[in-house]
Amino acid sequence: VAKNYSKIRSANADNSKTVNSELVGEVWPMAVPAEDPVLYGQAELSPEGAFQVRSYQTFTLTYKVGRFGLDDNGSIRVVFRFFGDWGGLQTKDPAAPNFVTAFTSQGTKPQLDFQRIGHSRPWMKCLTARIQGGYLSEGDTITITFGDTSGGSPGFKMQTFVESAFEFKVLVDACAVGHYVPIVDKPAVSVAPGPPAVWKAVLPTLRRPGEIFQLGIKAEDEWGNPSDQADRELNLKASLKVKNLPEKAAIIMGQKSLALEKLSVADEGILSIC
Repeated sequence: VAKNYSKIRSANADNSKTVNSELVGEVWPMAVPAEDPVLYGQAELSPEGAFQVRSYQTFTLTYKVGRFGLDDNGSIRVVFRFFGDWGGLQTKDPAAPNFVTAFTSQGTKPQLDFQRIGHSRPWMKCLTARIQGGYLSEGDTITITFGDTSGGSPGFKMQTFVESAFEFKVLVDACAVGHYVPIVDKPAVSVAPGPPAVWKAVLPTLRRPGEIFQLGIKAEDEWGNPSDQADRELNLKASLKVKNLPEKAAIIMGQKSLALEKLSVADEGILSIC
């Protein structure tokens, strides 16, 4: 018996009687109070400044509720870029690294949840602090401590690579609809290199006799970052005669590298400088 499946599929695909999304709680984006991000609150991070790679630190982020308040089940998110080896936040072991705590100015404890893939790219690492059993009004605060040491934790473990702005990006779901609005403030710290562990000199692989080249010198910390904490005068010795190569070169504190330029070798051979 032949059947006309196209008509059956057509009948089953009749969506004319589906319920309007606005009537079943899907209120976004209609529930957004305003587009001005200033009205969603402010955030401050303490301390600020530069902190050494792979050190343990404690940071306190204070979020001040904006004009629209924070509804019951509303929340804020602190998100971080996905790429980074500082590890994940945790709320289970107060004696372990990266222990995080939070409280409000009303004396309540927000529910904390950290997900390594909890927000959109590139801000995938995500800590959500959700308000339950009440609401917060304008001027109330949520204080989050990253690397809380009160229970024996060594603190928040910094990543291994240098970064000029390691950002604690704050977003707010004021109306508890699941849509997070970024605030204007951009709390951030700098991740700085450690002390010198290895010295490196860099020369080009091939050059013709008489061709100009340069010698690069740098000190790296134990994680491979160029260190700005070197302060040393170096004695330079070459296996061939090098025009314009000084006998000594100095790297001073705050300088990450040194380039000796306009060097050349008249003779053929393998050049090494130490």
